Order: sequence, then C-alpha cells, then structure tokens
Amino acid sequence: MVTNSLKYSLLNVLLRGLSLISKFILIVCISKYLSTSELGIYGLFVTTIVLSMYFLGLDFYTFNTREILSKPNNERLPLIRDQFIFHLTMYVIILPLLSMVIIKGIIPLKYAIWFYLILIFEHLSQEFYRLYTVLSKPLFANFVLFLRSGLWVYFVVYLWIFQPENPKNLSIIWVSWSLGAFLSIIISLFVLKKQNLGSVTNVPINWRWIKKGVKVSSPFFIGTLAYKIMEFAGRYAIDFFATKKDVGIYTFFGSVANVINVIVFTAIVMVYYPKLVEFYKKDNQRYKIYLRKFSYFIIILSLTSAIAAIILIKPALVFMGKDEFYNNISVFYILVIANIVLNVSLIPHYILYVKKKDLVIMYSTISGVILNIALNVLLIPRLGIQGAGWAILLSFAVMGFIKSMYSKG
Repeated sequence: MVTNSLKYSLLNVLLRGLSLISKFILIVCISKYLSTSELGIYGLFVTTIVLSMYFLGLDFYTFNTREILSKPNNERLPLIRDQFIFHLTMYVIILPLLSMVIIKGIIPLKYAIWFYLILIFEHLSQEFYRLYTVLSKPLFANFVLFLRSGLWVYFVVYLWIFQPENPKNLSIIWVSWSLGAFLSIIISLFVLKKQNLGSVTNVPINWRWIKKGVKVSSPFFIGTLAYKIMEFAGRYAIDFFATKKDVGIYTFFGSVANVINVIVFTAIVMVYYPKLVEFYKKDNQRYKIYLRKFSYFIIILSLTSAIAAIILIKPALVFMGKDEFYNNISVFYILVIANIVLNVSLIPHYILYVKKKDLVIMYSTISGVILNIALNVLLIPRLGIQGAGWAILLSFAVMGFIKSMYSKG
C-alpha cells in the first residue's frame, strides 16, 4: 500500500514537473507556430515582466521569511497583511513609471493593457507561492505555481496543436496567462482564510516594521536585481545591436537552458532553504546535515538536468523545423554550462544568506553584473548572440567565485 506521505511527495513532484515541462513546451510551440521576431517580442515581454516584478516586491519576502519563521503560527497574519500593504503601495509608485517601456517601444503599445494586468497578477501570485513555501506547504505552493504557469500553457498548446483552425498569436498567450495567474490568486486567498494565522482585527498597520523590512531587504533587492540584469541584459543588448529575430533565437535557447535552474530551485532550494534558516541557530548539527544534502542534490540534479536538456534539444529543433536555430546551437551549450555554474553558486549563496552576510551577496552580484554589461557591449557586436552567452557564463562564474570565497569560515 502506498503511504499518504509517499502520495504527497509524488503529487508534489508531479505538480512541479508539469509546471517545469510547460515552460519548455510553450517556448517550443511559440518557436514553431509564430515568427522568430514574435518570439523575440515574447522574450522581451517576459523579461520586462520579471524585472518589473522585482521593483514591485523589492525582495521584501526575504525579510518577512525570517520574521514569519520567528513567530508562532497564530501571530503571523499581521506580518502577511503588512507585506501586501507594502506591495500595494509600490504599485502606486512603480506602475506609472513603467509606462516608459511602452513609450520606448520595448513593449508594443497594443500589448500595454496585457502587460499591466499580467504584471500585477503574476507578482501577487508569486508572493503567495513564496508565502506558502515559508508556511511549509510546498504542495499547495506548487499548485499555485501550476495554475500560474502550467495549466493555461497546456490549454494554449492543445488549441494550437489539436485545434489548427484556431488563430495562433501572442494575444492568446496574454489572455490565458492572465486568467491562470488570476485564478491562482483567488484560490490562494481562499486557502489563506482557512489557516490559523491569527487575526488583524484591531491590529494597526505597522509602518515602522515595513520601513525596517525595506531597509533589511534592500541588499537582497539590489543583489537579486543585479542577478536578473545579468540573466536578461543579453536580450536587451541583442535587441540594441542586432534584431528581434536574434532576440528570439537567444530567448529560445536561454529559456530551455534556464529550465535547469528552475528544476533545481523548485525541487531543492524551496524545500531546503527554510530548514537551513531554521536550524542554523537552533540546531547546528542538523544544519550541517541539511547543508550537505542541499549541496549534494544541487550538484547531482544540475548535471542530470543538463544532460536531459541536451538530449531533448535536438528533437525540439526537428519539431520546430527552423534552420536559424540549428545554426546557433552552440549558444545553447554555452547557456547550459552557465546554468550549471549558477546552480553551484547557490550553495555559497545560501550559506551567506543564513549567516546574514547580505552585503557580501549584494557586492558579489554587483561585481557580476558590471562584468556582464561590459562583456555584452564588447562581445555581442563581434560574436553576435554567442557573445551574450559567453558574457553570462563568465559573469556567473565570477559571482559564484566571490560568494564561495566569503562563505568559508
């Protein structure tokens, strides 16, 4: 008989797997059914959404994770409420400023409404995903993730492959994406009401606590933003020095290679890092045990995921049937190595995180992003999209080396 614990684990893995596979399937279908230039627009749209989300969140969750874990269960709701009050405040400040990406033509004007809707829904859904991870409810967190980034993808893919009479365009993706993210928010709110997290009745908003959170999370925000700039600067640089078609090719290979990182984060990091934080001061022996497992699984899963990606890329290219992707396959291999390097750097990163060496994380990442921008400007005009690949590989390596040096002792 299969135990309830095993059923729970299998369901957790299934939800993670379906969400991860959906990313791969979607990018392959966009590459096949839409033009490479439209793929480039999609890549810039997604990239701008992701970067904008960091300005809405300011990595406040890194502060509140520690706060929530330090409180008993029935005292946590005010912390959660105040975090979302902070996010709503940031919406008022940041959303008007983001009109510049429309004015500058990074996001086409006809997609402006979808850009704002998806940005808001995606950010709120992401914060609920993080919240339920911290509350040690990884199964529901992965269900939220599946609604946000998996279920709607399979719907679109079904329409495109098995209902060929339906139109194939980016607008269908925007509509489906926004509905999936919105559904995940509604269900998250419903489940949150049923948790025994205390009450906010007669508990005023703690603005002083929010200000403290912004101050504490600022190094994480700067570091994370710098990392994301490293990850995505190549797409903007390619758009500047080359064409939307080149952005599309790079976006495809980058998205497939990035699955390696996503697998490791969802399967290992989100499971282990709350425990590393919890045990670091309370139980040093268990902390060391978890750290060894954390390190081992990151390395093994990174390598196996990379091998799987290399095996799967050729059938995907055959399905797509576009020569421009075959001609640039070397970029994919560079990006696979870059993602392995990034994953291994997560080991010293979380050692620094639990030790609260936040400034080291920030400065190491800033060093990486400065190098990345310089290499993009230097290499892309000479090597094309391959230059962007080398830029991100070398910058990840430098960032990881610095973190490793400071994580010892």
